[in-house]
Amino acid sequence: MRYTVALLGSLISLCSFGPCSPLCYAEFLNGRDGAASETEGVKIADASSASSAAEKETDAQPSVPDYLTADEFDIEGMPQQQYMLDIDTANGELNRIDLAGTVGYVIEPTGDVDPKRRWVWIVPPWLALPSAHGNYIARYYAEGLLDAGFHVVGFDVGTSLGSPKGADLFARFHDHVVKTYDLAPKARMVAVSNGGLITYGYAFRYPERVERIFAVYPALDFRTWPGFEKVVGPGEITPKGLSYGLTPEEMTKRIAEFNPIDNLKPLARQNIPIFHIHGDADELVPLDPNSTVTVKRYREMGGDIELKVMPGSVHGGMEFFTDEQALQFLLAPSGAGQSL
Repeated sequence: MRYTVALLGSLISLCSFGPCSPLCYAEFLNGRDGAASETEGVKIADASSASSAAEKETDAQPSVPDYLTADEFDIEGMPQQQYMLDIDTANGELNRIDLAGTVGYVIEPTGDVDPKRRWVWIVPPWLALPSAHGNYIARYYAEGLLDAGFHVVGFDVGTSLGSPKGADLFARFHDHVVKTYDLAPKARMVAVSNGGLITYGYAFRYPERVERIFAVYPALDFRTWPGFEKVVGPGEITPKGLSYGLTPEEMTKRIAEFNPIDNLKPLARQNIPIFHIHGDADELVPLDPNSTVTVKRYREMGGDIELKVMPGSVHGGMEFFTDEQALQFLLAPSGAGQSL
């Protein structure tokens, strides 16, 4: 397991945080051409030494990660990512949740629990887990939150791009964890990359359920990422069971109804504090049409928002996941804004 974890950690530089092909991981593990040819022509002395050599070779091979499979989901097109429901931290205990045809989790703190039972929702969920993109990418935030007695949760709606179906599933999960684990009524949310569309798509439909949002290079205008042609139509990348269900012509007429960046007013009315971190060298999810425009619009609406620009940083850098200001924003007292 430890060997597998080390190998998977290297994948952060190989995969973006968007949809990833299973071949990415497979090619990485299998890219050891020549290992067999080095033994060609070597004479095996006896059967016992051959057996011993085989055992050593077997022991040296990393085990294949036990990723979730399609059999564990009832939603067509899920899962879209490779990840395991597992944690290796001493300050939290993971509970699996099977709900509405998909999978989620609640990580309960093993130490003192926050008296107000506050919680943080990480989107997409695999950022706090071992995955083909890397292991425990959001570890700094997750462990810091658990140390403070917060619960950490996640729920898989794939790359649903802020669709109404994805938002409705989020609402069901929200109700479930609040009731089952006796959590505070409002969620604090971490939105990363395509998780920006999902998180804001939920927040503008259910603003009374969201306390604050921390976003890392978030996609907020789906025309910039993944691009209009991948939101609806033949090229769409959403899970079929969670798609918008519109033709390109229908979406063109109704785009302002669905695009998260055009629906910030409900969040401002609810006084939801927002903190973004975004790199100015991000070409996958560009800074200006996503975070910069969001900051301008939200402030014009009277909303509380801050943007931290990372000079020279591209999409996927680990510097975004060890930011002390971000952690303090997530831990801030209820009702506090940017001034902690």
